[in-house]
Amino acid sequence: RRAPCGGTRLETSSPRSTTIVFMAARRLLGYGTAAGAAVGAAAWGIVQMGMPEPALPSEPWADASVSAPSRREQLRKLRGNEEFDVLIIGGGATGAGAAVDAATRGLRTALIEGEDFGSGTSSRSTKLVHGGVRYLEKAVFQLSYGQLKLVFEALHERKNLLRNAPHLARPLPITTPCYHGWEVPYYWAGMKAYDLVAGTSGLTMSGFRTAAESLSVFPTLAAVREVDGSTLKGTIVYRDGQFDDARLNVALACTASLAGAVAANYVKVTSLVKDVGTGRVVGVKAKDVLDGGREFEVRAKVVLNCTGPFTDAVRKMSDGSRKDIMTPAGGAHLTLPKHFAPESEGLIVPKTKDGRVVFMLPWLGGVIAGTTDALAPVTLRPRASADEVDFILDSIAPYLSVPATRADVTSVWSGIRPLAADPTQSGTENVSRDHLVVDEGDGMVTVTGGKWTTYRLTAEHA
Repeated sequence: RRAPCGGTRLETSSPRSTTIVFMAARRLLGYGTAAGAAVGAAAWGIVQMGMPEPALPSEPWADASVSAPSRREQLRKLRGNEEFDVLIIGGGATGAGAAVDAATRGLRTALIEGEDFGSGTSSRSTKLVHGGVRYLEKAVFQLSYGQLKLVFEALHERKNLLRNAPHLARPLPITTPCYHGWEVPYYWAGMKAYDLVAGTSGLTMSGFRTAAESLSVFPTLAAVREVDGSTLKGTIVYRDGQFDDARLNVALACTASLAGAVAANYVKVTSLVKDVGTGRVVGVKAKDVLDGGREFEVRAKVVLNCTGPFTDAVRKMSDGSRKDIMTPAGGAHLTLPKHFAPESEGLIVPKTKDGRVVFMLPWLGGVIAGTTDALAPVTLRPRASADEVDFILDSIAPYLSVPATRADVTSVWSGIRPLAADPTQSGTENVSRDHLVVDEGDGMVTVTGGKWTTYRLTAEHA
């Protein structure tokens, strides 16, 4: 504490300070456990060191100079009498990714989307390709192998995505501010564990910056945090990926089409088609919403349900008694002017009042901040609430020299994450982001959960 004369006043230890030291020690031990667990996960990466990267495909569908067939041509094929091997309902990240996987394996594939490709949750993300530092922390303190596995898989898929779409994705430094002495070793150990789990799939190693260096790179960072008067001790900087989610979604749909899939947007499913004798789902009835809504049938050996927040609604088209397997979690973001963050570096608020993290990232000449995480009603056009906007602004305010206000907000958007349901959780912040593939036993397979970073792995499993 500052003494009235401007000097520094020393204080004897108190129960509170002893508790803080104990908590810091426990956290460091926890991350030590994470590092130990990560050794096994990283072992395979070490074995792979020195192995050459596999060549990118040279098939015609990988030629960026070739345009996908027109929508009119796609609809003509959909209305034909061909039975597809797989019909995918939903053209978001999961559905478009599954279409690429199926088509490139030689399966006769159809992909239909009731709106535009990526117009729902898949274009309303935080724009990060990441393993999830928060999930690694949960893996440690909850002793969760599932969370550690999710982080390991996501970091491997992060590398795949950055490599496969370098025109749409890039590595992005993200700074973690430290305002208490114990936070420096705590976050340093955590990010080193994150690096270790990534293994050879890692980007540039994380590192420490002094307070002066941090303010030089990120001048809007608060040197003194007003809420408690603590001063910036430095920052831990790590790297994750950033990508254009909407463009990648459209690129996947086009790639699937070039690989032989029939892909059409604004084709809405009205009902399922079942075999009269067996009750098995053998296709759907759909309509072209841009052409007067004329209904037609599309038949397939398997129907893949990749409809995100509408997962359970489609499942219940086949059997209305089915229990829900999806938890809708709303996530809001807001856009701020570009001066709130550097053009090439983001900020992570490591702990909010609900236990989540909030990011503030440069994006297309502005800055995006988010996200929230709460149960939300399923709707095609979700809207962020005033409380969500205030939550984001309140979360980033202590870390900025000049806090953002509502007057600075230029836009707000919200998406609904389709999380795999966990009946033991009352909220959504602790629900796993892993994906779930369910064989419904009637010719339909449902995919829910997951996240953008692992879309390719989800598609492979489906």
